[in-house]
Amino acid sequence: MDDIEFWYGNPSIEVYKGTLQITSDLTGKFCMVDIPTSLILSDLCTFLQLYLPLIQELKILRSSSGKVYLCAISLQDESLSSKFLKEFNNCKFNSIEDHLCSIVSISKWDLENSSLFSSFLDRCPICLEDIGKPAVSLLCGHLFHVKCLEMWSDTTCPVCRYHQTPPDTSVCDTCGEEVDVRMCLICGELGCGAHSTEHFKSTGHTFFQVVETSITWDYSREVSISRLITSSDKIVEVQDGKKIESIMFEYNCLLSSLLETQKEYYEQKIKEIEQNAEDPLALQLDGLALENSKLMKRIDEENKTIVEIDDLNKLIMVELERKKKLVDENVMLNGKMEQRKVFKVTKEVLEEIKELEMQIKEMRFYVDTQEKLKNVDVQSIEIRKKK
Repeated sequence: MDDIEFWYGNPSIEVYKGTLQITSDLTGKFCMVDIPTSLILSDLCTFLQLYLPLIQELKILRSSSGKVYLCAISLQDESLSSKFLKEFNNCKFNSIEDHLCSIVSISKWDLENSSLFSSFLDRCPICLEDIGKPAVSLLCGHLFHVKCLEMWSDTTCPVCRYHQTPPDTSVCDTCGEEVDVRMCLICGELGCGAHSTEHFKSTGHTFFQVVETSITWDYSREVSISRLITSSDKIVEVQDGKKIESIMFEYNCLLSSLLETQKEYYEQKIKEIEQNAEDPLALQLDGLALENSKLMKRIDEENKTIVEIDDLNKLIMVELERKKKLVDENVMLNGKMEQRKVFKVTKEVLEEIKELEMQIKEMRFYVDTQEKLKNVDVQSIEIRKKK
């Protein structure tokens, strides 16, 4: 794996840049790479909960990619390196997301005029006690106790209000520029320096917040409206001679004007949407009516087809009944044929037939003789005797 370039610090104050040199040896110092910006520092602490007492310091770093960030980790005991790597490398940060923890070992880091890990000479800004172990250094560079920072409900640094973890990169809605992007506090539109100025001139929306530093600007007066400014590593209050009552009155008037401007802006947007939506809706209605008529025709055709199918089914049933009757009759005929006795011609039968034929011949001869003798006088017949 190639060396990793990183930076940390508050861009509105000072930024430190450096390079992490990656090694395959276990040195007791690691870097969690490609951490998604959806995971904040408290999520990382929950993920490392078992090894937090054995960690000397966590340090949030940022790489060139705006969608991910880094976390450098220094262990108190170098002998725990193999167990730490086996426990967390290629593991899911939580059961909901699919992101895997990728950990590399650090051999050396090159940093401009600074040490990557702190010397623990500072005090925690929250409890004002000496920094112990484990400690966590935010992206802005401020150092805290892990337990103290867990009680801080905000996702920004308690000292300078800079984000603990880098936010997703914002781009100008008009040109796609990622540098110096500002968000309109009235309508939420994002724009670079030039396009945010054009937006102010065209809409009258005066207040924009720089996404990177969270500083709010009043474009009508070209000044920051924040009452706190950053100087070195501390927060200093702006000297203002106005009394609290006048300040409250000013903010009430400011809020009223913002609400009125916001109302006018959204009313105009609603009118534009309604005007642009009329024609497409009419076209959609005509198209739906045409499609409805086609569907009705198809339904009529389908109904006719269903009636024809019903008629065919009836004819098929009639044919089936007729065929069934024919099959039954055929079965009955076959049964009757089987019941008939078969006459067997034998030698005795043939002799009997011959005898019957002789008797028939004699009978015929007798009958013929009787017929001839009917008209003959029997007494005149001379009987001759044989000599």
